[in-house]
Order: sequence, then structure tokens, then C-alpha cells
Amino acid sequence: MEKEIETQKTTITDNQKSYEKENNKLKNILKRIFTLFPYIKELLRMETLCKAIDFTTEITLKLISLQPVKFSGNLYSEQYRRKYETENSIAKIEKEPHTTNRLRLSIDNLHVSDWFRKKHTEEQSLKQSPCNKKKGMKL
Repeated sequence: MEKEIETQKTTITDNQKSYEKENNKLKNILKRIFTLFPYIKELLRMETLCKAIDFTTEITLKLISLQPVKFSGNLYSEQYRRKYETENSIAKIEKEPHTTNRLRLSIDNLHVSDWFRKKHTEEQSLKQSPCNKKKGMKL
């Protein structure tokens, strides 16, 4: 029984060493890739953002390949915690002005956060428009 336990401990230790060796090898490969291709990290960040705002996989793949995409539908804003509807909008990933190796997602030529802010402001102004208020006073 003790011999069997020792054999299992040795096997576990060997597996851990093998795992650590392979893990370090993969980390080094990724480090080299990120050094040689600095936009990879940015493209991964853009892919995560596209998922977060509910772009489909098909649209995300087109955007990641730096193609503009015309779309209609609902996009989710984490900031406002709701979806905003849009018709015939154009999304694209482009180089961030005034910075190197940085990308940004634009919708209708606005940074995505500005686009959501605009949609939110439009919605708020519709809620507060005079047409929605009741006329007259209550006593």
C-alpha cells in the first residue's frame, strides 16, 4: 500500500513538472507573438468588446478583419445596463488617433462609448419632451 502511494506521489509530481514546463513554454510563445505582432492584444480586446455589446460572431469576425460592417439591431451598453436599438448603422475597428498600437470600435463614426452616450441622451430627451407631460395643474 505504501509503495502504491509513493508511486502515485511520484506520478503527480512528474505531471506537475510536465505541466509547468509546457505552461512556461506556451507563455514564452505568447510573449514572442505579442512582441512581434502588437496589434494581436488590441484585436483580442476588440473581440471581447464586440461580445460584450452583443455583436454576432459573424459581425465580430468581419470587424476583427478591419472591415466596416453595416448592421441593424440591438446593442448592449454595460455603462447604462440596457440595450439600444439601431437601424442601418456602420461599425468599424480603426486605429485610435494620437496613440500607437491602439485600436477603437466606432459606430456611425463615433467612438462606441460616445455612440451609447448619444443614444442614452436621445432616449432621455424623448422621455422629457413636452408631448409626454400632462397639461394643466392639479389642486
